[in-house]
Amino acid sequence: MEPELTHPLCQCVLPIVQPQGRPDPRYPDTHTYTPHTDTQTRARRGKGFKEFAVSCVEKSTGSNVGEKVSSRRAPRPSLRAAHPAMPGDAHNTPLRSGPFRKDASPPAPEPSSSRADPGSQCHVTSAPDHEPEPQPLGEEGQIARESGSLVTAPSVLCAMVALWALALALATGLATAGPPNIVLIFADDLGYGDLGSYGHPSSTTPNLDQLAAGGLRFTDFYVPVSLCTPSRAALLTGRLPVRMGLYPGVLEPSSQGGLPLEEVTLAEVLAARGYLTGIAGKWHLGVGPEGAFLPPHQGFHRFLGIPYSHDQGPCQNLTCFPPSTPCDGSCDQGLVPIPLLANLSVEAQPPWLPGLEARYVAFARDLMADAQRQGRPFFLYYASHHTHYPQFGGQSFSGRSGRGPFGDSLMELDAAVGALMTAVGDLGLLGETLVIFTADNGPETMRMSHGGCSGLLRCGKGTTFEGGVREPALAFWPGHIAPGVTHELASSLDILPTLAALTGAPLPNVTLDGVDLSPLLLGTGKSPRQSLFFYSAYPDEVHGVFAVRSGKYKAHFFTQGSIHSDTTPDPACHASNPLTAHEPPLLFDLSEDPGENYNLLGGMAEVAPEAMQALKQLQLLKAQFDASVTFSPSQMARGEDPALQICCQPGCTPRPSCCHCPEPQA
Repeated sequence: MEPELTHPLCQCVLPIVQPQGRPDPRYPDTHTYTPHTDTQTRARRGKGFKEFAVSCVEKSTGSNVGEKVSSRRAPRPSLRAAHPAMPGDAHNTPLRSGPFRKDASPPAPEPSSSRADPGSQCHVTSAPDHEPEPQPLGEEGQIARESGSLVTAPSVLCAMVALWALALALATGLATAGPPNIVLIFADDLGYGDLGSYGHPSSTTPNLDQLAAGGLRFTDFYVPVSLCTPSRAALLTGRLPVRMGLYPGVLEPSSQGGLPLEEVTLAEVLAARGYLTGIAGKWHLGVGPEGAFLPPHQGFHRFLGIPYSHDQGPCQNLTCFPPSTPCDGSCDQGLVPIPLLANLSVEAQPPWLPGLEARYVAFARDLMADAQRQGRPFFLYYASHHTHYPQFGGQSFSGRSGRGPFGDSLMELDAAVGALMTAVGDLGLLGETLVIFTADNGPETMRMSHGGCSGLLRCGKGTTFEGGVREPALAFWPGHIAPGVTHELASSLDILPTLAALTGAPLPNVTLDGVDLSPLLLGTGKSPRQSLFFYSAYPDEVHGVFAVRSGKYKAHFFTQGSIHSDTTPDPACHASNPLTAHEPPLLFDLSEDPGENYNLLGGMAEVAPEAMQALKQLQLLKAQFDASVTFSPSQMARGEDPALQICCQPGCTPRPSCCHCPEPQA
């Protein structure tokens, strides 16, 4: 009998699909998976794809991501200037003119419907096709639109999970002939202990729990810096943020700096491989003059989202939960309202927050469908605002989780994950799509119950303790990644080199801090990562890395509290705890003490020889690493210019309050 997964909300029974075949070398007694034949591959890829005409063309010099293409900054043919109206979207308003106007010409054009063959100078071109008719989103069990939100009543939520679980069962044993589609989901301020699959007793996350049950769940996955901007830069480049100048702190709406254009992003790596690339959600890697640092200039063909955190603007008059629950707090004052951008156009300022996640899901579905119609793989970077403060959500989630606003927003994030998986399944692409889920940093515990949970880990956002830098992470790819749990070391820095290996894309010709985890994912080997280095949110070259982990041991050479981790019972987490040097370092055995409660060098007991040897190794690693890393000039030090704040009505007065083009509230 198959094992079953039940969820208390819907009381439905879901199969945990376990592929049959040879033993998984990581878990020989529990899981198996099946290698795939070319016949299976051809049969799978043959479904739903049109005949292709092959034509040889001159190979573009821009396909080499080993170096930035200098013409990238020159004007290029226009992208779709704005995201098309969503079916049933009653509050999709006309675009405004101005610096981010409808006819803006971003420098990274969406490629034609062709897939480059990396081994030749030929492109595979699909036959002409017609745009599909818009599909309604309102049937039960599908993604529905109700008052601008995802609809997930208990029965619908259960049906959504069951639908893609069934699709998973059908997809298992079927492989992809070409590079996989990629869905990279990046949550915001989500703690290690916030998901049901990571032990939270009351979180409503059945879709994420199903991903965990059907995929690989990481117990030791990290980010190098526990703050929004640097963490996102690390994810998209595979490089430490200090190498790019993305320090100290985060970028502001009026910052003159941003992710340098010479940096090679994951989107650029995959676009050169023929992917249709898109980002839905939070960017937070800079706006700059004329939007110079926005996603359309960084390898993304399509963008629908907010260019920074949704609390970086006044929110006291915004609705976070319908019909009229205001956002908690006032957020940042003296700034323009947060803008929703479609590529380089202002879609709304501010957007209707309760309907935002549903719009992102619709955008994602369009991207997937368009890529399939063009006969090319897609890369979706789904950077949700959930569960960052102030939390928001649609009508179906308001007050439904039993965990307050934080739980409600997490519930909507989970529903969005289910909607994305349903969309992939509807296209028949579940066996051809790699899904990765993780988050940018730990919980903002200063918000108390509105700030998330780090489980048994110490502190949270803004610190180098485990609660700040260790994140939940899931990898799901039916027929390729065997279900299980791994305790191997991994980092968000590893995403780019791993995806490059899995897609056959060349690596950028730069120093990468990530490693290729594909052997771990595919069950053919272990993680090559042996150590991890953690920087403060406000680093400098004098102190270097604050903490180092090697194997099961972690040493803190410096510690400093953070306002983001205030209100916890542990004073070491608080902003009042100053920068403190530790000689000898604080040393923890994370296999026995993941909560970092017992300093191996701080007691009266004799220190074990193994621990002393580990300490020497960690000290050597820090010295060597600090000597090898060169800090680039700080992008934050370039200063701020209020004129760079995005305004839907350029030239209006008085700024910033006149920059107000709100989205109608259905």
